[in-house]
Amino acid sequence: MVQVMDYASKTYVSGEGDFQISKNLKSMKSGIRSSKDVFFKGEVEDLVKNEYLVVGAKGRNPNFWEEDQVDDYRAKDSGDALMGEESFKSSSVFGGVGARVTETYDVTNMSYKDQDFTLHQTGSLKKMAEFNTEDEFTGNYWIDAKQSIPGQQSLKEQEWYNGSFLINRTIVFRDQTNPSTAPCQEGDCPGISMPKKPVPCQKGDCHDVYIPRKLAPKRVVSPCQSISCHSFTDSLNGFGK
Repeated sequence: MVQVMDYASKTYVSGEGDFQISKNLKSMKSGIRSSKDVFFKGEVEDLVKNEYLVVGAKGRNPNFWEEDQVDDYRAKDSGDALMGEESFKSSSVFGGVGARVTETYDVTNMSYKDQDFTLHQTGSLKKMAEFNTEDEFTGNYWIDAKQSIPGQQSLKEQEWYNGSFLINRTIVFRDQTNPSTAPCQEGDCPGISMPKKPVPCQKGDCHDVYIPRKLAPKRVVSPCQSISCHSFTDSLNGFGK
């Protein structure tokens, strides 16, 4: 289920002549910054530039995704070209994955381009970004990809093409940094045995606790036969009750 979007920008172009577009999106809540500057002079069958944003995405819905497509761009005259610089950044400072992808191109022919970029900051796939592109072109094309998570990991990838190429690239970024754990409260830490506070015993309700019982007093037996001796013994037994 796709959630209600906080931002959507869709562009479709088909025709011949001069075209220029510039887009700049920055969302601190989503940890994303996206910028596009695209220009062409010539003829194109189809060109698509779409962006969508869902700040509090749930489930498998991404917080940000982009769709880029080009179908049959051709330079008509000398000096014509399709040029662009597109950048996507997911900052770790704002809860992203600490990744950035920048692509720059200057081509005289692009048979097709099919590209998408998705960022998951929340939801079941949180802390993941994925860049996919498939292109067939003649000209110059650069990809510069980086990820930096302070104290955890750092990576860099750079590619440059000059000529006629068919490329298919996928780059996946993840941030699997474990969050710091808060101190456990009594009874809320699974797998950790917490000592229980002693409870005072009530009479008869404490198992495995030894409670000494009151012993019956011992009775003294008279060692003699005289009446006076018997009287003394009876008095002694009466004192112990």
